[in-house]
Amino acid sequence: MTLDFKTDLNGTPSRTSGNARFNKVRARQLSATEFEILEMLDEDVIVAAYWRFSEDAQTLWRWGVGKSPAGLSRSYEELFIKESTATHIFDE
Repeated sequence: MTLDFKTDLNGTPSRTSGNARFNKVRARQLSATEFEILEMLDEDVIVAAYWRFSEDAQTLWRWGVGKSPAGLSRSYEELFIKESTATHIFDE
């Protein structure tokens, strides 16, 4: 899946492309590390999510509620941890 959009962080809806489930996104910055993200199909909210980044930007915790194509809702919680891509060179 590829999702392509640009949006202001003030809750204004923006059009998206590349996703059949939703065609708008609304993002609102709550603090320096916290965001509210709404994924919408027209005016219907499909996913409402709270995102929190760690101060060092190495982890993202995401909690939300999403609606399935059948119309059933369920909550989810995800934790993403950035893997180090640095290489180490050791002197012998």
